[in-house]
Amino acid sequence: MASSPIHGSSSASNQTISGASVDDSIETALKALIDRHGPSILGESGRLKSFLQDECPHAKREISVLMQALDEQVPQDLLRVQSGEPLQSLAPRLAKRLSDQKALAPGASNWAVRTWARGLGISAVAFDPLEASGLGDSVVPPAANEGWIDFSVPNRHGDTSFSELPPLSDVPPENASAGTVAKHGNRWLAIGAALLVAVGVWFGFFYHSLAITRVDAASAVVGDGKKQDVFVSFKPSSDVKGIQVRFLRGDGKWDSQPININVAPDAAAQGRAQAGQIGMRTVKPATATFEYVLVAADGKQSEPFQKTFEIAAGPAQPPVIGAINVPRSIVVGKPFSFTIAYENGAGNVVQVERKVIESNVKWQSDEQTTKMSDLTNPKQGSVTYPFQAMNTPLHSTIEFTLVDADGVRSEPKRVVLDVVPPSVRTANAEVGCTASTCGKVVAVRETEQKAEGTGLGAVIGGVIGGILGNTVGRGRGKTATTVVGAAGGAYAGHEGEKMLRAGKSYEVTIRMDNGSTRVVTQTGRVQSGERVRVSGNSAIAVAS
Repeated sequence: MASSPIHGSSSASNQTISGASVDDSIETALKALIDRHGPSILGESGRLKSFLQDECPHAKREISVLMQALDEQVPQDLLRVQSGEPLQSLAPRLAKRLSDQKALAPGASNWAVRTWARGLGISAVAFDPLEASGLGDSVVPPAANEGWIDFSVPNRHGDTSFSELPPLSDVPPENASAGTVAKHGNRWLAIGAALLVAVGVWFGFFYHSLAITRVDAASAVVGDGKKQDVFVSFKPSSDVKGIQVRFLRGDGKWDSQPININVAPDAAAQGRAQAGQIGMRTVKPATATFEYVLVAADGKQSEPFQKTFEIAAGPAQPPVIGAINVPRSIVVGKPFSFTIAYENGAGNVVQVERKVIESNVKWQSDEQTTKMSDLTNPKQGSVTYPFQAMNTPLHSTIEFTLVDADGVRSEPKRVVLDVVPPSVRTANAEVGCTASTCGKVVAVRETEQKAEGTGLGAVIGGVIGGILGNTVGRGRGKTATTVVGAAGGAYAGHEGEKMLRAGKSYEVTIRMDNGSTRVVTQTGRVQSGERVRVSGNSAIAVAS
């Protein structure tokens, strides 16, 4: 609901009361504000005070007294009469309480109660002057930063009551007869009774209608993302079945669609129900205004009640670097780039800081800060960080840090950068490398391979030995010579096979591109630091 000043006169009254003039336009302005915004304006004292100051800039003292009465819940009590207490006894009691609690002179308290009653549309009812409370009509200093004035208004009878007095012609003279006085007394009794009936009808109508009196959070709202319960207070009624909540305006992003919340019967009977939660994450103070409406079982709705929540600045929430993707092969003489994936914190990332932690080659600049707008393809959640071509092979550890618009820094994240000569670069596309099949040799250990015969050499040797034995033994014991020759040939063949199979092997440890480690044992030798592709139980060097 857009706020607007209440148009009307703001000129001060020319009447002098207790040595100070009273701005009587304040009563008109107060009533116009309540008529325009409804009783819900009582829950927003700051807003109400601003309206009154705008409309009646010269009534600072009067506004101060009205705000003190509001702080003491005087207008709320005027609207919350449930015990049937007549207004003519309630008003003096409220004025006395205001004097006791706020150290106001009795006349000022009387004026405040009267003005609030009229502003709320309740006719001012006569009541007796306040009894002596020890304050009397003495001047009491105002509260800090608040104006103050004694608003005691002596009437024609010399008291400080705010009752409406009859015209002078209706006041019986001092020498009037007892009958005349009785006649006027009966007349005023009848008028008082009529006023009581009117007030009773007004209260009965008002308090059987739906009306929100207050909206507050369970505790102070801080921009740390934690949610606080919100409670709506209203006159206890079993008719209340729900609350409708809608965001109106404020900082941050909120869902503008109305939210309907059911009210339990016990909450309706108590006149206080939870109406959702409020929470946001911000490192700066913020505000958010919501509108609350009570909904009855028959679908009737209360007047909207607006509540502006003040949200204190929360702790800084830094951005987070998720991952940094480094190319598998970075070759001397060719430019390359990293891809940095991240999540924004409370603010948007605006720059990237790069720092060389250690390196076997001196960099031109160990530290560098780059704006996001100067990077390649910056977008939400990911950015491409480019490097110029390196002139020499190097091995470096680099640290990246993100900084948001509020100067909040992320936790740094480090990566290893290896730039290799063109002769040993990996041609992944040509050799079919994947992260699980290609990697770098990190260790080579020489081992002895035990020779074992398979039996094939013995078979072949036996055949050859038998043929030779048969040739040599012609004419001399052919059978025995053949057998001996076959046995000798078999033994020779077996030993010969073992000699051929005996030799050195190498245990090769490889760090794969996916971060895992594999160990293979093979006869072929590879160099530590060499790029290889694992095929079966062999590591094959990958050449350009």
